[in-house]
Amino acid sequence: MNIKYLLPLILLLVQGTYSFCIYNFLNDGSSIEVYQAHARVDSGKGFAKTIENGGKECCAYTNRDCSYRGTNTDPADFDVYFNFPRHKSLRHLIQCTTGGGVNVYGSEGDFYAICVLASGDEKRVPILPYAVTS
Repeated sequence: MNIKYLLPLILLLVQGTYSFCIYNFLNDGSSIEVYQAHARVDSGKGFAKTIENGGKECCAYTNRDCSYRGTNTDPADFDVYFNFPRHKSLRHLIQCTTGGGVNVYGSEGDFYAICVLASGDEKRVPILPYAVTS
């Protein structure tokens, strides 16, 4: 079975436990640093992980630092830095929702993200350079 079809099924299985998962499928060995942009600032915490190539990190629904209202449709914005083989990128933005996940694919110069919604639907979302989002 193709991983492209298997991954949404896996995400649906974990959505009862996790608010979201971020997967690193970059094909050049790069890691990514991910920080949830709209995490609870009053707690001083939030989702902040370095995800190695081929890895994933998740955040539970019960963790209000990741899903403020504890729903699977909350907006989730992620600041992302790519640790490419030759350099670390500037900050980028990926927007999705809680309740599913973000799959990051590609390599330096040609990377993209797929947002998997809690329903299992997938949509390609832009990875925006931070200067564009300001």
